[in-house]
Amino acid sequence: MQFEAVGDHLSRYKSPGNMDEAERVESGLHKLSRFIQAANLPYAHQFLDALDLSASDSAALALAVEELYRPTSLDSEYALFAFEASHTRADVQAFGDLGNRIVESHQQFLATGAWSHVLKRRHEASPTFHLKGLDEAINDYLRFADDIGRRAIDADFLSELDPLECTHAQLAATAQWQRLRPLLRAIEVHLGERREAFLAWAGSVEPSRAEFLVPLADLEKG
Repeated sequence: MQFEAVGDHLSRYKSPGNMDEAERVESGLHKLSRFIQAANLPYAHQFLDALDLSASDSAALALAVEELYRPTSLDSEYALFAFEASHTRADVQAFGDLGNRIVESHQQFLATGAWSHVLKRRHEASPTFHLKGLDEAINDYLRFADDIGRRAIDADFLSELDPLECTHAQLAATAQWQRLRPLLRAIEVHLGERREAFLAWAGSVEPSRAEFLVPLADLEKG
């Protein structure tokens, strides 16, 4: 299976990539709850170990697990309502901010898949855009994304998970986005004033997802 096939498979899961338009703007609190549910799956530790969380975010996440984790999706929804009703706006906002820091948005999820396709074909670009000095970092990222994507598919199959519920693939997507962000930042610094022309080329490679091949600052707005 090629990397592209892994990405296409993951995009069918009920990670942010398989939502209708009304669901695409997901609150940070709901993203956090979804992440917590997935983090308690049978093989979740394999994917959580790939995340680079600060000490403060790790401590906040442990507290959020106590507050929000429930064994079923329905119960987790009730837990969310109960938390919002019984805590201050500041507490709710803090958990929402945590969810936004840790978990990728719909736009970021789609951008991750699009950039993987583009970076696979970077050698087709004009010599003006060659990313000399970044090949090793790009190849390391693509190997990581491929490996964790395959492991997520295997873990979901072994666990007999319903792809419309929480899956290991969701955790893999979060890890991929977290690794992609600093790589995109390095690419933009390397390109400098050539960035816009490179983004235009990237859009020509992935025309169906060109709207997600935008500057990192725009992606980070969620």
